[in-house]
Amino acid sequence: MAIASVVTGPGTLTFSSPAGTFSSQITSLKVTTSVKRGDALKVLSGEEIPPESNYSAQLEGSCLQDLTQNGFVEFTWKNMGKETSFVFEPNKALGAAVSGKVLIDPISIGGKVGERATSDFSFACVGMPKFDPKARK
Repeated sequence: MAIASVVTGPGTLTFSSPAGTFSSQITSLKVTTSVKRGDALKVLSGEEIPPESNYSAQLEGSCLQDLTQNGFVEFTWKNMGKETSFVFEPNKALGAAVSGKVLIDPISIGGKVGERATSDFSFACVGMPKFDPKARK
């Protein structure tokens, strides 16, 4: 197999119900996964029942703060605790996308004086998101 590599951007981040597209504010974005795995269950015969795996995901990123009406900061504060669907296209030209549902948490406001205000965020996914390598094709 040949080497494959991806550059993040230009891409999109879109939320629906409540709706919002905030691609212009996002400086870093990724979907991360984690697993909690139990221990295998050993039986007298020497066999083992494989451990159970429980997967979870987060939509994590950094953004420029926009203290404007209908901006990303207001979106997160206005919709804190709400569940919304999202679609993340890391690179529009490639057509791949991750979609799912997240719980919105309010992002931080402010920062170091004299510097551009940014916020890091992490929204918990509700269930596992779906990866579609050919979402647009």
